[in-house]
Amino acid sequence: MVDSHPHVNAYRRIRSTMRPLVVASMLLLAISAGCTGGGESGDEGSSASGDPVRIEAATSSTTTTTIANRSPEVRVPSSVRAEIGQTWSDAIVVSDPDGDLTTVDIDNEPRGFEPVQNARGLITGFEWSPIEAGEWTVTVRAADPDGLQSESEIRLIARHPHDGDALLAMGGAVAAGFGRDRSDFVTSDECFRGEATAHPTIVAEQLIQSGALDPAATLGIVSCSGHTVADLSVLRVAQTNGGGDRVGSEEWTQLDWAIRSNPTIVTLMIGAADAHLVDPTPLLLDGAGQNAEAALDTDLLEDRLATFEEGLDDLLSRLLVATDAHVAVSTWYNPAGIDSVGVEGCDRFCFRTVSDAVIDALNDRVEAAVSRHSDQRVTLVDLSDVTAGREAPNGLGPDALRESGFGPLQGLADRFTGGRSPWCADGDGPEDTVISRLDCVHPNEDGQQAIAERVAQALLDL
Repeated sequence: MVDSHPHVNAYRRIRSTMRPLVVASMLLLAISAGCTGGGESGDEGSSASGDPVRIEAATSSTTTTTIANRSPEVRVPSSVRAEIGQTWSDAIVVSDPDGDLTTVDIDNEPRGFEPVQNARGLITGFEWSPIEAGEWTVTVRAADPDGLQSESEIRLIARHPHDGDALLAMGGAVAAGFGRDRSDFVTSDECFRGEATAHPTIVAEQLIQSGALDPAATLGIVSCSGHTVADLSVLRVAQTNGGGDRVGSEEWTQLDWAIRSNPTIVTLMIGAADAHLVDPTPLLLDGAGQNAEAALDTDLLEDRLATFEEGLDDLLSRLLVATDAHVAVSTWYNPAGIDSVGVEGCDRFCFRTVSDAVIDALNDRVEAAVSRHSDQRVTLVDLSDVTAGREAPNGLGPDALRESGFGPLQGLADRFTGGRSPWCADGDGPEDTVISRLDCVHPNEDGQQAIAERVAQALLDL
């Protein structure tokens, strides 16, 4: 049964009306009593004494940022190439990201290199008038007032000018064409050159025919009989062409000729005089008998060849740094007859064995020096087997004419071989020889042709 007493209904209406007000009052009281200045409840925000709530303000600080000093920047050309007699001018550009005033220093300037300054005395460029061929690395350094630095390098390349392709022959007697069995003993210059049949002349002709050299390419021969590797940068010689005509009136060292002409190709065959090939007796020990291992003075040979290798290495370095030439360096062949005359105490097979050891040691030194240089600039030409089966003949001519050393050829041969060359065959040698019958060391015309074919092919294979 529904309670409809009027007092009860009135009570229910009053309670319903008051309820939201009570809830709102309680929420307001809770907020007032529980909140602190930091947003968290605590003793500091709700004092028992009824003090007002204290709200603390956040503490603030100011930070100053300092930009670090930065190094200046320097810009220069990475490389410069100039010819002797010309002047090259270029700029040195320096900037500083902080706007600081910078100074410029230059190290390792070659002769003819001059800095260019502006009105305030600051270096802003350079002029270079090279007076010698070579290559140098110049360092340009910029610094700000605080000492921060940066640097750049300039590679300077100086060359003598040249017109068109050219081949220059350097070295000793073989490169000079000495050894022909005819006029080079009678009508020749002081270097005993036989230009017409010298292998560099043939090499030039073959390279022109193959298109590797321009048809207008020039040939110069500065090689000279008897020169050691040290002589190439010391002794002055004249230059001749393939026809025997002198080129100009100057006389320079072989190295200077190469630097001044800056040829396309240099052919180099050197070492015979360094290793006593023409007169090997200083390398042979007395009293060794036929013992080939004991007959060779290995200490003397080692000493001479060590000096030779050092000289060849230096020569190649100077050629490569002062010219644009590609250098073809030839090894050596053993001219000794299979049954060699030899020397007293070491003849026939003894001498042949010793000569093999000398030539092998010489070639090892040539290869070692060449290996220290780029194969893009230096080519090794192997001639070690060029005389195989075609070694030295009897240097005094056929046995029938020799007549125990008193025949018609004896007097002529004595003038140049001092009798019988130790390299000669003891008796008739091979008919198809590539070695001169007068000295049994230098190549004849067939030998020069065989060498030329090896050199030309090595260059064509590049």
